[in-house]
Formats: sequence, structure tokens, C-alpha cells
Amino acid sequence: MSKLDRLLGKLPPEIPAGGRAYVKLHDGQWSVWVDAGSSSKKVSPTFTQQVVAYQYLDWVEGLADSFSYPEGSA
Repeated sequence: MSKLDRLLGKLPPEIPAGGRAYVKLHDGQWSVWVDAGSSSKKVSPTFTQQVVAYQYLDWVEGLADSFSYPEGSA
């Protein structure tokens, strides 16, 4: 698969070697971030429900085969 597949959401965002992904709450919105030691970056859209952010995290970490937005949850 290519970078284009990743940009189109067919593949999850990459976690750099030694990095970790986590869910973060900011201003009442949930999102998934990647910490790569000296830097952190947001790798997901924002979600209104914590459970949806964790579903996205499972996809990023390879624990789920896919991610789809539940209606009205993102």
C-alpha cells in the first residue's frame, strides 16, 4: 500500500519505532495522538465520544482490522 492509501484512510496512521499512540481529551473533544519521544502529533479527527476515540486507537495500534465512523459519533 502507498502513502496515498494512508492519506485516504485505507491504512491507519503510522506509529514511529519507539513511539506510542494514546487518546487525549482537549476542550471537550477526544482525539488520538502519537508520541515519538521529542514530539507529539494528533493523528485523528476529533470525536465527541471517548469510546469512538478508543476504537480509532485500536485501529492505529493494529488491534482492529478497520475503523468506520459511527453515525453521529464523530
